[in-house]
Amino acid sequence: MNAEDQKNHEKTWLRDATMRAEKLMVLVQSSPLGIMAVDLDGIIRFWNKATEKITGWREDEALGRPIKMFPVDRLEVYEEVRQRTLQREIFTSLPVQAVKKDGTPMHVSYSAAPLLDAENHVVGTMALLYDITEKMELEVALKASLVKMSRVVDETVEALASAVETRDLYTASHQRRVAALAYAIAREMGGIGADQMKGIRTAAILHDIGKLHVPFELLNNPGHLNDIEFALIKNHPQSGYDILKNIEFPWPVARIVQQHHEHLDGSGYPAGLKGDSILLEACIIGVADVVEAMSSHRPYRPGKGIKAALQEITKGRGSLYDPKAVDVCLALFGKGFVLPDE
Repeated sequence: MNAEDQKNHEKTWLRDATMRAEKLMVLVQSSPLGIMAVDLDGIIRFWNKATEKITGWREDEALGRPIKMFPVDRLEVYEEVRQRTLQREIFTSLPVQAVKKDGTPMHVSYSAAPLLDAENHVVGTMALLYDITEKMELEVALKASLVKMSRVVDETVEALASAVETRDLYTASHQRRVAALAYAIAREMGGIGADQMKGIRTAAILHDIGKLHVPFELLNNPGHLNDIEFALIKNHPQSGYDILKNIEFPWPVARIVQQHHEHLDGSGYPAGLKGDSILLEACIIGVADVVEAMSSHRPYRPGKGIKAALQEITKGRGSLYDPKAVDVCLALFGKGFVLPDE
């Protein structure tokens, strides 16, 4: 290549490099993400249009000034970023609270990487900014909404439980005691999360709500019930389901209530479900229900005591009642668990 050709080649290369740099700069300035560069002394060296929009500081106001002009909740975060940059660390989505030029508070997601020179030395930090203020506000609003929803659910459960209590104090007391035992069993079984445990407690508090449809005289009849009367009482799980099915609980409360008298061998009611067809929550409440009902006093009969109740679930372990729920229940009482006072 002669001197003239070499000269032309260099001009072409320089022109192409300039065009590439200009195109790159257009892309950087058009980015919806804030892009800035800060040297190792914390002085701002680059500030794109999106950064102007996010922070409220114009490029000519920012360039050459310390990055601390853009205040964040922890000023030490800037030194932390500097040290991580020197370690050539790349990190993403570091959330910080900041303040715009006009004093407006904001939340920013901050990602950064080391800025290298031609000799591969770290000379600063290249950072991306993203305004997440609206996202954070939505998250706060969502959390508040969830808290409110939880409170509404609790108030609904209490209102329904009170409806039973106004009609039959014994049923209301029974439901709350079953709920305490069922919750304790669920907690000790393992593998059941806090939300599911709350669902078990909720369903247990309401498990006999279907007795609202049973004549009071039958519930407290001290004598022998005929087949028709017993059939009316046995229908209370289905009646409970019918009462609760249109309430949008976060858990399958209506189905749990419907199944709490089902047995593993299919001998239960109202549907004669077997084995895995029965919800675990219903199995747990079923065990707690038997223990509380047998051990407690009723107007029409004296309580048989905890010993007899535990013997009953032991006898039906694996055939009528979930074996793990039975084992945990036995262990609880072996460790001194006591049903709450009526």
